[in-house]
Amino acid sequence: MLASLQDGRTGCLSAAVPGVGAVQAFLMAGDVLAVHAGDDDIRLLARVSAANLVPGAELEALAESCPNPGEFTDALYGVLDESTVQGLLFERFRENLYCFLGATDVAPFEPMEALFVANIQVGHDSHALVEELRSLRHRVGPLLSARLLLLPADGTATTAMEAEVIEACSNGLGVPELLRRASAEPNRVLQLVSDLLDRGALAWDNPPPVKPTTPPPTAPAASEPSALDLPLEDDYTDDGTQRSAPPSAPPVVEEEYLDAFGDYDTTRGDGSFSGVRDRIDLAAADPDDELPGGRQASEPEMIDMPEADAAAQASAVSLNFSGPRLADDDARHKVDVVNEVLEAVRAAIDYLKGAGSGHARVQLIVDGSAGPFSALFNGVELRADGRLPVDAVLKNLRKRPITEHRRLLQRACTDVIERALSLASEDLDDVLMEQVLEKVAGYQQRLGI
Repeated sequence: MLASLQDGRTGCLSAAVPGVGAVQAFLMAGDVLAVHAGDDDIRLLARVSAANLVPGAELEALAESCPNPGEFTDALYGVLDESTVQGLLFERFRENLYCFLGATDVAPFEPMEALFVANIQVGHDSHALVEELRSLRHRVGPLLSARLLLLPADGTATTAMEAEVIEACSNGLGVPELLRRASAEPNRVLQLVSDLLDRGALAWDNPPPVKPTTPPPTAPAASEPSALDLPLEDDYTDDGTQRSAPPSAPPVVEEEYLDAFGDYDTTRGDGSFSGVRDRIDLAAADPDDELPGGRQASEPEMIDMPEADAAAQASAVSLNFSGPRLADDDARHKVDVVNEVLEAVRAAIDYLKGAGSGHARVQLIVDGSAGPFSALFNGVELRADGRLPVDAVLKNLRKRPITEHRRLLQRACTDVIERALSLASEDLDDVLMEQVLEKVAGYQQRLGI
């Protein structure tokens, strides 16, 4: 991967990860922009459930209503605030990249002209993130092979997540079970456990033997090949022993890592549902309680999934997170609504502060779009009348996955309008502001909000 990043390639690297299955890393011009695993939706569901972000019954209903890939993520925007969902998606991206770096079988690089995939992440240093996660794999490898229980010790937590981990281990807990219960992605939990062990806030019930965990050198000598040219295979196995020496303990079985998710996905590796029914247990109950029908609380509850069509029943229900497609006329109409607001704000500021001042202020609003909205307005310059060039905006929109178009454009348009009106309220007096609001009245209905 590092060699592909250094070469500035655009395309896809596919790998088979032990215990995980197929993972795809999408690169563009020297950056890792997306990493997908076949069971992303199931893992995301597990995280939302563990963190109690959505009440159990509501989450069950949400899962039932989203049989296709992408629908569950889109539905989360309707029940959680945007920053929370974006945080979950970045952590899923990071976890997938962490898993990819443990791949044993990487396919040849597949060049692509452009990326049209979901969950694109920007704003990170790809080279630094890859090196960080490679180092983390070295550091936490021995944790996955430990057969002992974690217990609280004398040290204290410094963050809420550390407190959660310590509390979970209050009666002794193994690493796989901790990963299953934690509200964070596994790589984050393993990192926290390692930190807490180092600080003495956690301890093993019987300390395991010390194992070497020295990471590979970060700065090779001038005569040595660059780290970017080295293969991704580590110089140490996951249990911390050198590959050149016989291991002092049984090798780490990657399936243990994924066993932490056994309650959610026991038979699938490609992300497809195994049939028209799927097991998802979101309830917290006493394992000794007996439920109606003789079922124990520890047994996962059956949740009926929507009936699949005949072709899907013949194999697996295909995951395809698609929603209503955004028609070109509808997209143009939404941008036109934004333009009505921007033009009104631009004209009012020009009237109050002089010609050209409004145009400059509104351009800053467009350029200040953050997160996924920034790609939509990348390189977009306002016309002289303060309106957005519709074709330029739609060209950027078409670079995104089709399934994202409707939601992305709707949210981006709303964001620009709200920030433009906020700017106007700061720059204009009450009389001018009232005139602007009269001109743009009804914009929410015209946007379809």
